[in-house]
Amino acid sequence: MPRQMKQPLNDERFLQFARSYLRESFPNPERVGCPPDRELQTLIESPLKANSSLTEHLSCCSPCYSRYAALLEAQRIRLRRKAFDRLVAFYRQTPARLAWVSGALVLLSIFWIFIWRAPQPAYSAFTLDLTAASETRGANSNSSGPVARIPKRPLQLKIQLPLGSKEGLYLVSLDAGKGVVWSHEAEARLVDHVIALEVRADLRSLPAGRYEILLQSGFEKIEYPIQITRP
Repeated sequence: MPRQMKQPLNDERFLQFARSYLRESFPNPERVGCPPDRELQTLIESPLKANSSLTEHLSCCSPCYSRYAALLEAQRIRLRRKAFDRLVAFYRQTPARLAWVSGALVLLSIFWIFIWRAPQPAYSAFTLDLTAASETRGANSNSSGPVARIPKRPLQLKIQLPLGSKEGLYLVSLDAGKGVVWSHEAEARLVDHVIALEVRADLRSLPAGRYEILLQSGFEKIEYPIQITRP
């Protein structure tokens, strides 16, 4: 017949066995040579200050081990109760702190719900074709070309640059006549034989009207008139 394999002794079963063994295997009903409770308590509260011979005695005296285990459990209960009492006293003595913490948690929840979890706007694709622009104008030139109409909504804006433009990083800006009201950086690349860049532009906060779109890369600057219209 095949022999049954013994089930391995896990940590918890081993500890249970060790406790049972120490409680029962070393009877000492007369408590001969046993230390008083105060020395066992010292071993629990300050092990480094206790007499090292106590641990040897506990390993060969079941009554002392049982008493030590009872004192240790009582100490654990006292420490848990003391920690709970300190927590209660903290909130009783400083109710303003509790109110502050509660308020902060409420604000964080509101921030999470309305900011982080707020639905993002849907960006619609829109292409601004500047390939036929007559020239790359300087800063002091007069931009009197045709006006491109761009809807006032969140756009995934693709700008096709004039012929002869270079690849690289461009600063894309909108100038309302009294200064820049929006700007973003984007990388222009050659796609299907056209130098183009893409940028997200949420135009909902801008008033409808006439603007100049500016694209600048190094000393090269492109200006083009646009009209932001209501969607």
